[in-house]
Amino acid sequence: MTHNRASKDFRFVISDLPEAVSLDPSRKYVFECTTLWQPGASLDTRRKETFDGYCYTLGPDNVTFPSVQLFFVVDEDFANWKFLFNWMRFINDNRHEFNGEDAPVANGILSYYANNNVFEVEFLRLFPSDLGSIQFSKAREQEFLEAQVTFLFDDMKLK
Repeated sequence: MTHNRASKDFRFVISDLPEAVSLDPSRKYVFECTTLWQPGASLDTRRKETFDGYCYTLGPDNVTFPSVQLFFVVDEDFANWKFLFNWMRFINDNRHEFNGEDAPVANGILSYYANNNVFEVEFLRLFPSDLGSIQFSKAREQEFLEAQVTFLFDDMKLK
């Protein structure tokens, strides 16, 4: 069984890691994606009744974003899965020290390659909120191991 097959369609790269999370903050973590849900955006609006009907005003949150979820290929030494697990443990073990601004967040770029075009989305101030299990099976032949991760983030920009 090999589990180092990499999708060439899209990848997710995490950079700008806090030193506390990574021994090498300059290192970039690359996740070869097998499935991804590109999040949308919601504009916080309020319906307001006026004397001649209705109008909409912006709420206090302006644009909000749901989470980004992706399935990724677990590399041969499980480094990418262990990195996410350790990042989550660090957040949990030190949660009493964070006040929202000091939380160990990073930036990530999703690159989607199709027909010689590249679509990129940058996710700002993200962190993993859910890390899925890895299924090991002798009953079926596995080309690669796969796991799911969900990230929460503050903002996203199309490049």
